[in-house]
Amino acid sequence: MRSADLTIHSNKDKAEVMPLKPMRPPSFSTITASTALFAMSCLSTAHAFESELFIGNAKALSLGNAVTAAPPHIDSIYYNPAGLAGIEGVQVQVKGILGAFELETQLHAPDAYLDFLGALNLNDPILDANGNATSRATQLDAQIPGIGLVTLPVPGGVLGGISYKPERYSRWTFANSVFAPLIGGVHRTDPAGAFVGKDIGATRLTYFAPTFGYKVTERFWIGAGLNISYFGVGLDPLTARVPDLLTIAGGLATGADSPLCTAIPSISLIIDPCSGSLRPTEPLADVYATLEDYFSPTYNLGFLWHINNWISWGGVYHSASKDVLKGDIEIKYAQQIKDLVNGLNNNSNPQLLQAIRLVFPTWPTGIAEDDISESSIDIEYPASAATGIKVQVLPRASVSLDLKWTEASSFDEFIVEFQDPMEILGMVAIINNDVNQHRVTVPRRYQNYWAYGVGVEYQYNHRMILRGGYEFRESPIPPSQADAVVPIGEIHLFGTGLNFRIDKDSDIDLAAAFITSRTEAPACTSPNANDCGISSFVYSPYSGLDMKHTLNIALFALAYQLRF
Repeated sequence: MRSADLTIHSNKDKAEVMPLKPMRPPSFSTITASTALFAMSCLSTAHAFESELFIGNAKALSLGNAVTAAPPHIDSIYYNPAGLAGIEGVQVQVKGILGAFELETQLHAPDAYLDFLGALNLNDPILDANGNATSRATQLDAQIPGIGLVTLPVPGGVLGGISYKPERYSRWTFANSVFAPLIGGVHRTDPAGAFVGKDIGATRLTYFAPTFGYKVTERFWIGAGLNISYFGVGLDPLTARVPDLLTIAGGLATGADSPLCTAIPSISLIIDPCSGSLRPTEPLADVYATLEDYFSPTYNLGFLWHINNWISWGGVYHSASKDVLKGDIEIKYAQQIKDLVNGLNNNSNPQLLQAIRLVFPTWPTGIAEDDISESSIDIEYPASAATGIKVQVLPRASVSLDLKWTEASSFDEFIVEFQDPMEILGMVAIINNDVNQHRVTVPRRYQNYWAYGVGVEYQYNHRMILRGGYEFRESPIPPSQADAVVPIGEIHLFGTGLNFRIDKDSDIDLAAAFITSRTEAPACTSPNANDCGISSFVYSPYSGLDMKHTLNIALFALAYQLRF
């Protein structure tokens, strides 16, 4: 197979449980093409949801991120740049964040699935005797600029920023900071988890964020900022398989010990399906990828209105961006798959092959080899917006409320275009109109989502403020599109913390938070996880199985502010 330069574009625009039944098999090329494209799409969508969890601001974390009307210190750069206008003199911030997490994926085979495989003398090697499997991960992977994909011993980091007001009565405040809107990834070691990526990570790191806040009046402030970010994704590797029932016929018709080759030994004189094999649940290929963009600009706009002494209202808008990630994608095929492709293209019957290529002009030629490509992916980083109020309900107590929106529907589908033709995709084009040698469409079907947060502050004494908060986020992934790789459903965040004033020029924020999310997909309900349908082009590594994700995260944050 030839290498090709790729460009992927992001465009906008409860299924019923289907009975398990045998269906016609897809071609080998459908499987290998979907393997590669799935790897690219899951890396792309892994960053679709701006989590804010790893920005590392202790005040925001403890208040359930309900800080749009009371933005936190220098991190107003992100949460609402108008808040910078309230900072006096020169201020320096140093902050750190530590985390721990557990991601558990539980799989269960319905009786119909086990009975069907048993009748064909087949089995799923990741399942135990009771038809169950569990993948558990507790280590975080991150894509580090200039280094690549790294498994972090302890999830966390140290960041910081600085702000400056030219003079006491100036209306302007300027600031810059380093923060991470997204760090997401996982390191897996168990057999079931290998089929959704042994090591997979995505990082968005904002390394330059010049921002200003301006006092239009003493009560009405505005702000704006430019954020220059690094964005990178890595996969090392994803061991791909296509265990869906569509491949069962492939298992019966390929390989030297298959019923077809055993019953008709001379079949190889016509066309050879016996030199290699296609078995459901067997590994097909290992997919590796490193894709990066070191210059990804976005902008933030915000306002803050202190309506009176007891209520404030704020709003912020984070722009979308169109990133171009460049790097390499490599696919290493299993030997039995290479042998199968070479057997189907053997020259023992050139007349038959000539006739096949006459009817199907895109039928591939040549010897099957591992594939490596210099690649580029165009991704639209989703826009988001938030508005919120802060109310002083008692002399020592205040309540903050936030409402947020994220445009995750920008991940409706990916259109993959190839500068050079990919011959193996020619076989897919025979049965799928969304595929040809130059273009492939991979649907994801994510949706815009809302979130709300509530936070409470209590002035315990002249030095200490106590905090608590809760945030709820709708799932960006509809139930009918539950994702095997992106384990995100509804998100619940519970936070607590405090601010301690050390002296008139310095203070410290502390926070602890617990985040949880659960996703469930009954067998055959999601094309992104466990579909059983005919020619489902999206990778479904757990086809025919019930799937359940449970994600729990604990975060601890500390920030120190010093004023000059």
